[in-house]
Amino acid sequence: MEPHMKTAKGKAAVRSPADAKKFRRRVLLCILLVLAGLFFYQGGVSGFALSMANNALIKHDAPSAERWLGIAQQIPGSGPKVEYMLAKKARLDSDFENMADHLRTAFKSGFDVDLLEREQILANASLGEMDAVTEGKMNRWIAQRGPETGDVVDAYANGLATLSRFEDAVKLLEEYEAAFPGDPMVNYRFGVMNEHKKNNPNAEKEYRQAIEKNPKHIKAAWRLARLTASKNDPAGAIEILEKLTDGPHSLAIKTFLAHCYNQL
Repeated sequence: MEPHMKTAKGKAAVRSPADAKKFRRRVLLCILLVLAGLFFYQGGVSGFALSMANNALIKHDAPSAERWLGIAQQIPGSGPKVEYMLAKKARLDSDFENMADHLRTAFKSGFDVDLLEREQILANASLGEMDAVTEGKMNRWIAQRGPETGDVVDAYANGLATLSRFEDAVKLLEEYEAAFPGDPMVNYRFGVMNEHKKNNPNAEKEYRQAIEKNPKHIKAAWRLARLTASKNDPAGAIEILEKLTDGPHSLAIKTFLAHCYNQL
């Protein structure tokens, strides 16, 4: 009987193809349930759209950010976070009146006051309106090295340059680039500073490098096209801007392109 029992046990240990298929299906179903749970835990479709919009803003991809925010606005329950994101986008577009409106709406809806205050601080800093307290806050945010560190550095560096603290701005940007290489924001800011100093050749070089890193960097393309047109090269300006006619700056770009076409 003992040999027979071993054989029976051996047969029981072997999984049939049908059983293996059922097992794989159960594992796959468990994985899908976990993913679905995470998806809805993070806000479902609304959370996904807002996450995509935030990623687009970090990459300075204004058309994509606008598209994803439009999707999120159509979904019930996403209002306060959408208003916050619209405020962030308005700040990055230097549309501070709209930014203030969206911040007020988000505040009335009970959104996180700390995040709203952060947006206001970054807006003020980008205009050069900052003191030791706000600089201390921005330096702490930068030290955290989170996904939005570049956003803080961008506003801070612009404010420093506005106050003619160019050495501090350069140091800040260089330190950021050493920690986060490849961000076109650094080249864009260096370009703006060079343009301010009337060093247009270096400004053009920096803008081109920003566009090489991110072909959808509208601000860099816009400034480069303006400099190119000022050298009596409307065809060169058209080549830079003709693929960037979508998004919030489309009217200004199309108007400028029409002017360039008239110069040919």
